[in-house]
Amino acid sequence: STQEDLTTGNVFPRMGHPEMMDRNGAGVAAVVVHASSRKGRYKCHVLFDTAKKTSTQYMNAYTAITEEDDGTLFAANDKTMFASSSPTRTKWFQRFMLGVTGWG
Repeated sequence: STQEDLTTGNVFPRMGHPEMMDRNGAGVAAVVVHASSRKGRYKCHVLFDTAKKTSTQYMNAYTAITEEDDGTLFAANDKTMFASSSPTRTKWFQRFMLGVTGWG
């Protein structure tokens, strides 16, 4: 192989993480999908805004349990963003929630 011929060693970081845990919010995403299948008031399933509350509830519980201090990063136009290590604040989870908006 090229790596062996050039004796560069492994140029890529090791794949995976030795400690198994949900770092991207896939577990919360599964809960959101399951919660969205409940019967809604006006449709055969709940609407996006109702399903979105599930991830908000998780974030609130996560912050309370970890006693994480939300430091404000940015505040303008009544929109405030917070620093957080919650899995619901990862790029993957945010993209998942954007995809959920098209379900309705």
